[in-house]
Amino acid sequence: MLNVPGFAERAKEAGLSTIYLQFDGVTDDVYMKTRGEPLFEKKMRTIERCREVGIKIVFVPTIVKGVNDHQLGDILRVAIDNVDTMSGISFQPVAFTGRISRRELEQKRFTLTDLVFALSEQTGLLDKYDDWFPLSSVTPFSKLMAAIRGEGVPTISSHSHCSIGTYMFVDEKSRKAVPVTKFIDMPSMLQDIDILSRKMGQTFGKYYHGIKAWTQLQKHFKPEFAPPGLTFQRFLDTLQGMTNKKLGRDGMDGTFTYRTLLVAGMHFMDSYNYDIERVKRCVIHYAAPDGKLYPFCTYNSGPTYREKIEKQFSIPFEKQLEKFAFPQSKCNGESDGKGCSGCGAGAAQV
Repeated sequence: MLNVPGFAERAKEAGLSTIYLQFDGVTDDVYMKTRGEPLFEKKMRTIERCREVGIKIVFVPTIVKGVNDHQLGDILRVAIDNVDTMSGISFQPVAFTGRISRRELEQKRFTLTDLVFALSEQTGLLDKYDDWFPLSSVTPFSKLMAAIRGEGVPTISSHSHCSIGTYMFVDEKSRKAVPVTKFIDMPSMLQDIDILSRKMGQTFGKYYHGIKAWTQLQKHFKPEFAPPGLTFQRFLDTLQGMTNKKLGRDGMDGTFTYRTLLVAGMHFMDSYNYDIERVKRCVIHYAAPDGKLYPFCTYNSGPTYREKIEKQFSIPFEKQLEKFAFPQSKCNGESDGKGCSGCGAGAAQV
């Protein structure tokens, strides 16, 4: 749709700032297997349209072993090459929501561990062991934002097996990409941010504007390993830009802030790897018409609440049409030449 003339502009004017773009690979043979038609050129044109109107993109590749797992590095390189309009990549290993033989399952199953190893081997940019953190590791940042705003903010407390990720800082000129873990001692910094958020409270304004508290984090910054032009102050500006759209992705991205790219993996569960502990800590939910919330993975696997909810709230197609049908009035087919309100008899035909 974004390739339709004028649509991207209207979407931007309506407030759209970021799109999730299905991006399964860099060759059409992959798309023929996953989507049934050649789509690569259309995907690249969509990237150009988003760049022209100022809409950010998150790639969402569905990964199936033996189908497109050999192109993960290529997908990452496309994102890095287009970092001026990219926000991140959310790799999603396939979830089998229908019945499947054990043999076929083992042939096609792709895990987050597979993802980490594949990206390391195919790009050489990411370390298998040191560059990845569970999504819940951003909890200290959430606490810090709560202290900044003086109000509660959502905390991502999902199970560590749900998702993993890292941030890459990309030099806009050379397109050199460096994981944040290369120049920041992440475990220690996250611990200090957690402590900092507890100390701030209502006194945050004084600390924040004076940068007094932020300078405590400088001991974790290793400038010799940072990408070109990234100073500690620019790193702090980038953190601030992630919480302030006017300074970050929808405003001065790449000027006040440094270009960043989130590289993450989210593996939704199916009936073959179902884990109740993950369900208990789900942070993505479906909302039913009666207001109840259902953990995402339970909607399509395990208990499969989708079937129950659809059975309870679905409306026959005919009745759905009645809601939008024009009211019918009695008409004997005669007209005064102005047209009948019921059937339009006698109205001018175009």
